[in-house]
Amino acid sequence: MSNISSQAQFQAPANSPTIPEALPERGGARFMDWLFPKIGSHAAYMIAPVVVLFFFLSGPNSRASVGRFYQHLGVRSRFRLFWLSYLNHLYFSASLIDRMAMAHGCAKFRVVKAPGLNIASLPERSIVVGSHLGDWTLCSHAFTRQHERPIGIIVDLQANPKFQEHILSKTGSAVRIIDASRSGIEVILGINDALTSLGQVCFLGDRISKNQRLQTTDFFSAPATFPLSAYETALRFGCPVYTFFCIKQKLSVTGDYFVWVDEIWDGKVPIDAGMLLERYVKRLSTMTRRFPASWFNFHDFWSGAVAERESSEMT
Repeated sequence: MSNISSQAQFQAPANSPTIPEALPERGGARFMDWLFPKIGSHAAYMIAPVVVLFFFLSGPNSRASVGRFYQHLGVRSRFRLFWLSYLNHLYFSASLIDRMAMAHGCAKFRVVKAPGLNIASLPERSIVVGSHLGDWTLCSHAFTRQHERPIGIIVDLQANPKFQEHILSKTGSAVRIIDASRSGIEVILGINDALTSLGQVCFLGDRISKNQRLQTTDFFSAPATFPLSAYETALRFGCPVYTFFCIKQKLSVTGDYFVWVDEIWDGKVPIDAGMLLERYVKRLSTMTRRFPASWFNFHDFWSGAVAERESSEMT
């Protein structure tokens, strides 16, 4: 991991473009919403390869974006890129089916602790940083069942509102939303209230909202842009910071999800936000190499780094 100077940090413009809704997310999620109540988990898994193939072939942008992700991992064969990208979409369909099963109370899988820390035993007033590697929504359900209270989560409700509505309908009372699109003081007050009343607040460390401070760093040997919000918040409140990943281990209706939790800051040793982000990216890189099929970013993750930097230099 290369050292990042302060010059690599910049502000996302208020009118910066949001992450586009990809067809597998938008179309696939709505299709599963309609289909699942009619056929259930087992049948949904049986027909998923054909349904996914349709959305996969109908979404050239998301297909190409996932292909570029695998190129960053060193894959060069066109056949392998096509197959691995399809497999990635297939795992995402499993995630959609499993969300429906969890929401309907008929899940055949478990969400279990991986070796290491337990998300259910994290200290009060801590920051948890997740990602779109795996499925954070299922982890929120497991957390709520153990704590009998929701987990606070930072979400930009103005970005892709229809898909956000779908996600919220599947998480229900498992999360308390803190709307990142509101004014800065409202977000800070919401975070403080959630830390006090709930104990933990979750950020998605690989999603950018408007008006956030950003940092560009190496991610698989290419520059990628990440938000600093989670780490700046932790420093403001003196909260320890943990990463978590909730990842399906087997592509089947009974395939369990394992939750990995690691501490990247104890809340005590002096550090700056940029270094905390570097620790998060290092952990994300390790887990992504281990479970590449669970990478659910259906856009060109690396394309924003140059554009955001240029926009910052012009303001």
